[in-house]
Amino acid sequence: MNKMKMNNKGFSLVEMIVVVLISGVLMLGVIAFIQSSRVTYQKVNTSSRLQEEAGTATNFVSELLVEAIECGTKSGTYGGKAIDVLWIKALDNEPTGVTEADIRKCDYYFIIFEKPGAGETTGYLRYMKTPDTNTDITFVENLGVKSIVLPADFFDGYLGNQYMTICEYIKDMQVSQIDSTNGRMFRVEFEFEFNSETYSASINNYSRNNTPTE
Repeated sequence: MNKMKMNNKGFSLVEMIVVVLISGVLMLGVIAFIQSSRVTYQKVNTSSRLQEEAGTATNFVSELLVEAIECGTKSGTYGGKAIDVLWIKALDNEPTGVTEADIRKCDYYFIIFEKPGAGETTGYLRYMKTPDTNTDITFVENLGVKSIVLPADFFDGYLGNQYMTICEYIKDMQVSQIDSTNGRMFRVEFEFEFNSETYSASINNYSRNNTPTE
C-alpha cells in the first residue's frame, strides 16, 4: 500500500506577508470608519448645541423687545471684563397695584454680552431686571437720542448678585436700529462659536407698546 505523503510544512513567508497586508488593510478601513463616525457625531453635536444656544438667546431677547417702550445700547465693564448692554424699558409685568399709575410703571431689562477675556474665544449672554423706581437709573433724551445714565459701578456693584446666564459660546452681539421713522424697530445679531465652528442668528423686533405716562 502506498503511503500518502503528509505535508507538514507551515505557511510560507510569502503567505504570511499576504495575510498581514490584508489584515492591515482591513484594520485601516475599520479605523477610518470609526474616525469618520466620531467626526460626524462631533459635528452634529456641535451644530445642535450652537442652534440650541442661538434659539435660547433669540427667543429670550425677542420676548423682551416686543414689549419694549424704549431700548438702546451701552458699554461698560463687569468683573474686569468689557460688556455690551442692550437695555430695554418696558411695562412692569408684575405691577404692585391696580391703579392706572401702578400698571403704567416701567422696569428696565438688561441683556448683557460679557465679552471674551484673555485667552478666551467666547463669552456669555446674561440678563437682569431692575425696577424703574431704582434711583440709580435715569432715563434721558437729548436731541432725539434716548439713553440711560448709570452710576460708574452699577454693573460691578449692583449686577453681581442679580444676573441670570441666558447662554454661553457667544462671540459677538450687534444691535442696530432699522426703523428710522419711530426708532422702535431693532435688529439684534448674534454670533456663536463652539469647537471652532460658528453659527449666526438674528432677530428683527417691533415693539407693540406706546410710551406710558408715568
